[in-house]
Amino acid sequence: EQNKKINITIIKRIENNYFDKDIKSEIASATAIRELMKENRDYSKYIIDSGIPFIDYRETYNRLFMLIKGAFVLKNDIYELHKYLGVKEGIENRIDNVCDLSNNYDELVENACTKRYTPNYIRRLLLNILLRIPSQDQKIEYYRVLGFNKDGEEHIRELDKEIKAKIITGYKSILSNESNIELKATKLYGLLTGNDKLYLKEYQIPIKK
Repeated sequence: EQNKKINITIIKRIENNYFDKDIKSEIASATAIRELMKENRDYSKYIIDSGIPFIDYRETYNRLFMLIKGAFVLKNDIYELHKYLGVKEGIENRIDNVCDLSNNYDELVENACTKRYTPNYIRRLLLNILLRIPSQDQKIEYYRVLGFNKDGEEHIRELDKEIKAKIITGYKSILSNESNIELKATKLYGLLTGNDKLYLKEYQIPIKK
């Protein structure tokens, strides 16, 4: 509609579909690898050696589960959760009730689900509570540049002044509630994955090529 010079190239997925649990070749889906982990079976040959330590998602989810249980245990009142994004129609009571009945993160999500509230909705809701994201509508207050080349730099120059005023290059130049949530999310991810210095990347300047 905007007559942009953009072409779309569709790349067909090979060997396995995204949610395939059965491994049919040397290439396994992420879902299949997680199933191997759950069954304590060897999954090493399906993981590419990228030089970055591989994080077993089970340990990450165990830490996340304990943080969630702690958030519900330490709450002053169940109604205080109403102020967080996505908490409505008593779903916070359901999660509070199933916390003690669940042994891990996956069980908690499964037990909290209903026909109305899907697993993905519950996962987002739990993160909203942990990050204390307010329930009011979230507005985009800035556009963050992570990296650019000469063409990107030229494109930025051609933007309207109002748009350029919202472009930032690092956390230190951001003054908004959304940016604080972004930083907290990075700190939380670093905590869960055992990398407590990960948040420092938020302060890095954009990559220029």
